[in-house]
Amino acid sequence: MTDDAFVEARRFSVAAKVSGYVSEVAVTDNQHVMAGDVILKIDPRDYQIALEQANGQVGVASAAIRAVVAQIAAGAAAIDEAKA
Repeated sequence: MTDDAFVEARRFSVAAKVSGYVSEVAVTDNQHVMAGDVILKIDPRDYQIALEQANGQVGVASAAIRAVVAQIAAGAAAIDEAKA
């Protein structure tokens, strides 16, 4: 028992810029951290999948552009042939 016990605490909110599953916690209980310190890591798999899907869509769009360019060239050749 003590007559002059007190508890000092500082409490701060922590908000992630992105959501996801935590894959690693880089701190321990009551560890002092500074602004900018990494306190946890978010599993990157969901974001890697989204990136791969976006890259796939870019590939499909690039193929579509090449097909249209080929159609334009074929149309120009047909016009030249018709003129001749």
